[in-house]
Amino acid sequence: MGVSWEVLGGADVPGGLARLLDRVEYKPGWRFQVMPDGPGRILLVAIREDVLDAYGSGKRSPQMTAQGLPASDVIGDGSDEMWVHVVHDVLSRAEQHEVDEWFRVGGVRPFDPHASDRGAEAMYAEQAARPQGEGEDGGQG
Repeated sequence: MGVSWEVLGGADVPGGLARLLDRVEYKPGWRFQVMPDGPGRILLVAIREDVLDAYGSGKRSPQMTAQGLPASDVIGDGSDEMWVHVVHDVLSRAEQHEVDEWFRVGGVRPFDPHASDRGAEAMYAEQAARPQGEGEDGGQG
């Protein structure tokens, strides 16, 4: 199944990236946007619609993962091999983010991607020290 994509804000999309995005196939519910990101830069954004919140709010919302890249005036077309790796990396990071949010051990998220301010290891140690049932979600999955 092909993934849809669009250019926003007149982004200067390298020809190699455009040709690749026209051919990319991935799971249903995903799309890409390419937008300007400052002089000589673009932002490739992978968007997955309707993602369930891993923190228990019950809300569903889009998930977005972005990668800053040089625009075509800097990089030219770029090689097909390079763009395959870039697009694969953006999708891999998006999926890994969800794994890290949902993966729990005894109600604790040892790889919580939103815990970077304190560091995942410190947060894991702090949460693991709590008595069972005192986590943010009561230890329920």
